[in-house]
Amino acid sequence: MYLEESFAEVKGNLEKLVSQILENEDHQLNGGEAVERALLKKVEDNKAKIMMGLAYLNQYYGFKYGELSIKDIMMFKPDFYGKNVNVLDFLIKIGSSERNVKGDRTLEAYRETIGGTIGINELNGFLHYNMKLFTNHTDINDWFKKAIEKNAYVVEQPSTNPAFTNKKYRLYEGINNGQHGRMILPLLNLKNAHLFMISTYNTISFS
Repeated sequence: MYLEESFAEVKGNLEKLVSQILENEDHQLNGGEAVERALLKKVEDNKAKIMMGLAYLNQYYGFKYGELSIKDIMMFKPDFYGKNVNVLDFLIKIGSSERNVKGDRTLEAYRETIGGTIGINELNGFLHYNMKLFTNHTDINDWFKKAIEKNAYVVEQPSTNPAFTNKKYRLYEGINNGQHGRMILPLLNLKNAHLFMISTYNTISFS
């Protein structure tokens, strides 16, 4: 299963995760016992979808800016980016779309399920926003290469042909293009894999 390991990880920490979610949700609503009971019922009624939402965010948003893991914002404070976001509804929405939790649809999942909800419509904009907020990087190509360096050795080779000296050759700008954008989140979340990648102005190869 594409989310099997992440699902097991979430299940092992479920009590702590749900406690944090409910704490944030209760704080948002500023309610009493009746609200708390309603929240607990909502969790019980939608536990499979919430688990799937948590597993998805754990799998594809576990990358860091410095010491900050983005999944902590996405799981517990999705309203951080300025929109009024209900935490449970956000998780349920993610976990409700079986089509979009597939690993080859991370770009579409962001556009269709996540971006509009949090208020940053495109994944590229989301990555840029966090980079500027949480790091000293000014070039996302540099940040991306640094972010994946533990699991991917990247060689970025400019063209030696004078006719192509101005062509883009960096890895991130190469994959932030059409369907290749589906590679961005999986590369940022590599754990038990090691890749060697070569990026030129017209090809990206890896082994």
